Amino acid sequence: MKKRKLIYIVASAFAAMLFGSFGSAMSTTVQSKANVQATKIVATTPTKYWVKTNVSNKAYAYTAKLGKKLFKLKTHQKVVFTSTVQRKIKVNGHYRTYRYVKGDNLKGWVNSGYLTEAKINETTTTTPAAGTTTTTGGASTATSTATVKTPVKDPNKTYTPDQGVSWPTTNITYAFIPGMSVTEKQLWYTAVQDWNSLGVVSLIESDDYSTANIKITNVDSRSSGADEDTVGISYITSSKDKNAAGFQTMKSATIGILPDQVMKFGFDYAYTQFIAVHEFGHALGLAHSTDKGDVMYPYEEDPATQKITTADLNTLQYLYNRQ
Repeated sequence: MKKRKLIYIVASAFAAMLFGSFGSAMSTTVQSKANVQATKIVATTPTKYWVKTNVSNKAYAYTAKLGKKLFKLKTHQKVVFTSTVQRKIKVNGHYRTYRYVKGDNLKGWVNSGYLTEAKINETTTTTPAAGTTTTTGGASTATSTATVKTPVKDPNKTYTPDQGVSWPTTNITYAFIPGMSVTEKQLWYTAVQDWNSLGVVSLIESDDYSTANIKITNVDSRSSGADEDTVGISYITSSKDKNAAGFQTMKSATIGILPDQVMKFGFDYAYTQFIAVHEFGHALGLAHSTDKGDVMYPYEEDPATQKITTADLNTLQYLYNRQ
């Protein structure tokens, strides 16, 4: 069966839209001397990376355009690499992002999916927040200031990529668009149970669709960002204001399934329910994963095996300061 797309759109008052898709290509191991096409090299903010702990033995760093294997990534997982440029390389008809990394006399182009950002010598810092004053028993008492954490990932854990945003609280409301059927709601209720069972956030149903943090709706196939293969979509807005966990603050999320597309492709209940779990992940701040087993993996594998994994959980804990 041809794979279909799940899309999420992240909008910020200070940044351009970012697109992610759930599409038809399956991830494949890149071989040396592959028939590839590369886009222009672009400069990025200097960033330090580790090689992911779960990287495959077949993962390598390459010369330009993947012409030659340079070194196996798994044997250099303790090296801190620095990257200042990246490019997209088309392999087997699909573009992937590669970063040029340097470290310990090693250098080469590496698939960004094999890397995780390294937070070196960073500690928790506090920033005074505007305090409020309350009156109790005739005495005026100032409330304590809020703390802002510097996010640090554990190098011994695996993580699903994140959007760099999270809600300012772990109590997050959601509501259904008026008129949604009981059967449709049940798909989302199951997804809510899956995420709530992790003990990181509490998704709480609200009766007020207009004020809920996460709005659940049915999406028209002609909606912005959707194409003929789209079956699920998320619209996320955030600001640059940092929350207590140290991430940009999520302002709103609208998530939905495209019913006409689901019917057109003949998806069963299990797969449609998987879409709901995936879209809720975006609404909580998770991005697309490169691991086929993660529920945030952007390609259809098997709804029976694509579940919320330890990597998904680790990222959720990271985004909400629950590590």
